[in-house]
Amino acid sequence: MQTDELAANLDTYKELEDKRIWDYLQSHNDYLNRINAINLDNAGTFQLGKCELLYSRARLYASLIAGHYRKLQKYHEAMAEQAQADMFESVRKGEYDALFKTGVDGQYLSRKAKGKQLEKAAQYEGDYIRWTGIANSYESAINSLKDMVKGVKNESNGGV
Repeated sequence: MQTDELAANLDTYKELEDKRIWDYLQSHNDYLNRINAINLDNAGTFQLGKCELLYSRARLYASLIAGHYRKLQKYHEAMAEQAQADMFESVRKGEYDALFKTGVDGQYLSRKAKGKQLEKAAQYEGDYIRWTGIANSYESAINSLKDMVKGVKNESNGGV
């Protein structure tokens, strides 16, 4: 495969990934809007069950979004290792700068290259943790709704 073909394929893949995450975000927000439209103060078992289902679907999309950010985090961590190895090799061969050729020079300069990629990975790690927390919070909401359904059923049975 030619370099130009590979670059075009990677660009296409990136566009698909960007569209996919955008679709995930839109679907997630759509489910939240549908949840917010339900009046929980006067909700019966059907509305509470519907709300539970909507939270389950929102949790799915939050998990998909978290997975997207986790993938980006891992990608940049791998790129950090590669950048470190490439820089070390470049320094040792004298390709980086004729003044820097020793193993010690290579170690310090390669750590700098690695750090730039790890900085990017850290941003995605934060997004991953945030979306994982959002997905987990929906589990608590689902459990609360289950308790509410039980309470409504008890009230309709005369508190038995």
